[in-house]
Amino acid sequence: SWRFNTGQGFIQSNGIIRHYYADFDPSAGSDYGRAIVNGSKNNYRFPEDHKLDITLTWNHLFIGMPAKLNLSIFNVYSRRPYWMRIVNEEEDPPEINDVKLLPILPLVSYEVRF
Repeated sequence: SWRFNTGQGFIQSNGIIRHYYADFDPSAGSDYGRAIVNGSKNNYRFPEDHKLDITLTWNHLFIGMPAKLNLSIFNVYSRRPYWMRIVNEEEDPPEINDVKLLPILPLVSYEVRF
């Protein structure tokens, strides 16, 4: 099977606002007065992606019971699309980490029905 995805939508932060107050030293290292400004819902999308999955199935009898051997390869050409974005708002500027899906993944399964 081949799948095409237009890209997951997510909320991209637009920036940081700092509020300064009287009798407060901003060099004290506190996050006091700091706020993250988020954009509108799904204002950004990850890039589009596609993947190919292949499965071979051998149906047979095992001791008179129906059995099945499956050999599967998910993500045949090992594309690693983005799954989600993690923003560490504790850092200044915020640290952005993109988490990707797994690369090529071979699987073997054996099923006996009784």
